[in-house]
Formats: sequence, C-alpha cells, structure tokens
Amino acid sequence: MKKNICLLCLLALGAVNANAQGQDDNNDNKVSVTGSIQSDILVPQEDLKIGSPKYKDKVLTNTFLDLNLISKNVDA
Repeated sequence: MKKNICLLCLLALGAVNANAQGQDDNNDNKVSVTGSIQSDILVPQEDLKIGSPKYKDKVLTNTFLDLNLISKNVDA
C-alpha cells in the first residue's frame, strides 16, 4: 500500500512540473496537465451482531487518479 501511495505522489508531482513547464507565453506548444486524486479509506472493525468478519489488514483503501494531458494537438 505504501508503494501505491508513493507512486501516486510522484505522478502528482510530475503533473505539477509538466504544467509549470508549459506556462511559457511565447510558446504555442503549451501543455497542461490536470487531475485529481481520490482515496477512500476504511478501518474495518469486527462486529459479531451483524456477522462481519475479522480482517487481517488494519486499513483498507481504494485510491483513484484522474490525470488529463491537454495540448494543441493531443488530449489524453
């Protein structure tokens, strides 16, 4: 899980760097990188009343990255 979080942080920093490089007003080949990160975190607890199981992991997470690259000729 730590590797995934580190990878997402590196991607986010790369996006900021690419956007900063594309801010030259004299250049028609501007590149804009935008995006967002969503992380849903669950700390599961065993509940015998509803029959929820005991989890091996202390924290469960789903993380999503939405990354957009926009330039004069390419949108990705």
